[in-house]
Amino acid sequence: CADSTAEWTTGNYGIETTARTEWLLVAGEIIDELRDWTAELLAQNPQASSRPDEVPDQDWKAWQVVCSELAKQDKDRPRDWPKETKNGTHGRTDSRSRGFLKELAAINNKLRALDEK
Repeated sequence: CADSTAEWTTGNYGIETTARTEWLLVAGEIIDELRDWTAELLAQNPQASSRPDEVPDQDWKAWQVVCSELAKQDKDRPRDWPKETKNGTHGRTDSRSRGFLKELAAINNKLRALDEK
């Protein structure tokens, strides 16, 4: 999309950024989390499946496919988040989502227990 590379300044943090940069930063965090979770599982038990018990096989496979697709653009991800020029007391680099996939797995398990689809 042509406007994904148009620079703009956020009102809340005063960051000069683009929609593409923001998307790459957030998608990159998901890639990192899935890689770390997989590595953590393999470190605990190299002989076991690299899927956590709390995530159904179909979800884990779907997450791996998404991660593979996201990883194709990971080389373009900035390694540092843009510096905030406003609201430094609650900067976004310090309050980024961590553990999103584990939280998502827990929510999905609760919904499955309620027979939600």
